[in-house]
Amino acid sequence: EQKSLEFEVALPDKIPEMPLDKDKMATTLVNLLGNAAKYTLPGGRVALRVKLAPHELHIDVEDTGVGIPPGDLPRVFEKFFRGDDPRVQQETGTGLGLSLAREIVRLHGGDLTVHSEFDKGSTFTVLLPLKGGA
Repeated sequence: EQKSLEFEVALPDKIPEMPLDKDKMATTLVNLLGNAAKYTLPGGRVALRVKLAPHELHIDVEDTGVGIPPGDLPRVFEKFFRGDDPRVQQETGTGLGLSLAREIVRLHGGDLTVHSEFDKGSTFTVLLPLKGGA
């Protein structure tokens, strides 16, 4: 609200039961959504989209934020890494959130990836396997 961000949510009607540590997955989503809001300029947009595929659950957290420079993309999941962009440096952070989020997702048999365009925004995608298909 302080930044007048538009927040979109798109969820399927039903998500199958999955063997997840709910607290750890909540930590992952809070980190991804928090980063999206933190690095999106006032008046921007943050979206949470959940989709079912035949064998996996896709969770996208998309923003219209500052984006990640191409040279930084390979390092965003490294512990303690924070980009040099002044818009990143002015925000508080330890550089541990994305590393922790990826580790949590991988412990659940999935993966966390990122697609980003500098000055246009980022999409972080969580892929989690579904037992027996959707």
